[in-house]
Amino acid sequence: MSSESLETYSREYALVGTYHKILLDYVNIPNKDLKCGSVFRSFSNAIKVYLKFYNEKIVNELENIEKYTIISFYAHAKPIINQIK
Repeated sequence: MSSESLETYSREYALVGTYHKILLDYVNIPNKDLKCGSVFRSFSNAIKVYLKFYNEKIVNELENIEKYTIISFYAHAKPIINQIK
């Protein structure tokens, strides 16, 4: 693997991590029950459910990380990565 391709995959993982953090911050607004309507609460709760699914899926895959290369893990996680984006 070239250093350029390693950089590309690393950048992609970092970008997804950034999006994940932004979504977590978005759904964890303090006092949102007092400030926001029911539509926003429903939307943020749906995002929380998805992020929980995402975390469980990735953590389960990381338990078997020794069977993956950087490229094969990326290929396996690509559908989830696209959804986070």
